[in-house]
Amino acid sequence: MMRLFTAILFFTLIFGAQYTSAADVSRLRLMIPVSASNEAELASTNTQESYDPSGYNLNYVTGSGLGLGYTSTTIVSGTKYTYVGSTSTSGGAIITTTTEFKTTLTQTFFDLSYTVGSELTAQFVLGYQIGQSDAEQESPGKSQTITVDSYHGSAWAINAGYDFGGVEALVGYRSEFTSADITADGVKRHAWIKSKIVSAGFGLTF
Repeated sequence: MMRLFTAILFFTLIFGAQYTSAADVSRLRLMIPVSASNEAELASTNTQESYDPSGYNLNYVTGSGLGLGYTSTTIVSGTKYTYVGSTSTSGGAIITTTTEFKTTLTQTFFDLSYTVGSELTAQFVLGYQIGQSDAEQESPGKSQTITVDSYHGSAWAINAGYDFGGVEALVGYRSEFTSADITADGVKRHAWIKSKIVSAGFGLTF
């Protein structure tokens, strides 16, 4: 997927050389995630099975190409936990149990960007994390809140756009990274989360 967006950016900058000056119009852009993958600090017995992203990115780009934005990303991940061990009730025999659970968390970022191009554009984004929700974890017969005690994170993104005359079509790739101190079941630990998100959206030029 990263190769696809690198190729889009390459053609934007090379074959659209006449457009690579700073953007000459103001732009208001809205993008939403359409797919995501997620890496996290998990035990080797945990396997992440699915990802369901939601949220939005809203940003304003000035005629000089500089932009400000706000991103809110919510990811619901489905995970399988496999336990292999023995119990005294089974005479020491090895048993395997599998539990499926769902985790929901939301992160917010303040974004700075620079956009080049006019009709065909490339936007480069750096984000600073300004918010992190506690993680809500649900499994059959049980739910718990994983408390986030402290966090820090960053993001970067590359967006490509095409202006059809006042309305833009947008596609982008975004990577978000968070390092956090958490408390789960009364135990404090350090965790990290990395999300890779593909987004699409539209913009208005004026």
